[in-house]
Amino acid sequence: MCIRDRPYTEIANLMRAMGYYPTLLEIENMQNEIKYSGFFESGGQFTNEIDLSEFVRLYVNHRPVYGVGKEQIEEALNEISKPIHRKSREDYLSILRNEGKDDGMKALFLPTQEISKEEFLEMLQNYGEKMTYEEIKSCINTLMGEGAIDDPNFIPETITADFLIKNLLQFEEVNEEANEQGMYTNEEQNELQEQEDEDN
Repeated sequence: MCIRDRPYTEIANLMRAMGYYPTLLEIENMQNEIKYSGFFESGGQFTNEIDLSEFVRLYVNHRPVYGVGKEQIEEALNEISKPIHRKSREDYLSILRNEGKDDGMKALFLPTQEISKEEFLEMLQNYGEKMTYEEIKSCINTLMGEGAIDDPNFIPETITADFLIKNLLQFEEVNEEANEQGMYTNEEQNELQEQEDEDN
């Protein structure tokens, strides 16, 4: 891979090409880091390009050591499935009245480990780095096939961590050693073991 004075605005695509998918905020931070890197030394001039050494420095400093895995998806869904994140004020009061103060508070913070398809799409459109419905539709169609977003055979009415991991994101199962190191799928690990056995 050869990077020779690329415009700093291409940093997101360069990172994605390396398997790191930064958020919009992370992209903005990296672009600003490049843009202002020589500001004082150059008498107030912005830096508009990035070279290989600068790219490597940014990649090493910004890329997470561990990628997103099954456990992180499960934790995230458990968090957003808590009623406290999904109910209206009236619902809170109803739960507290029906369950009593102590049990009601526990119920509000107890994860259900699932959310409805409608809630899932609403959260993607209204929280964090918001996506439009068209962007969501495009991503889901890319991952699962054309028309998947409206087809109950592809996207169920109830979203679980298992569905996100296996069906939507299509994470592969990895063995324990590979999972700890974040390196190999079972198939790749088997191939490596076979090669090792042949060498011995």
